[in-house]
Amino acid sequence: MQSQGDNAGAGAGGFEVDGRALALRRALAATMRDLLAPD
Repeated sequence: MQSQGDNAGAGAGGFEVDGRALALRRALAATMRDLLAPD
């Protein structure tokens, strides 16, 4: 079982990973939009 301190550290590090995943998902969504609705 992890201590509260370990969880706090994982949460802080996880936020950065979530931000990168969100940016990647946003880029992927924009790409899909371009593929599905070409000009």
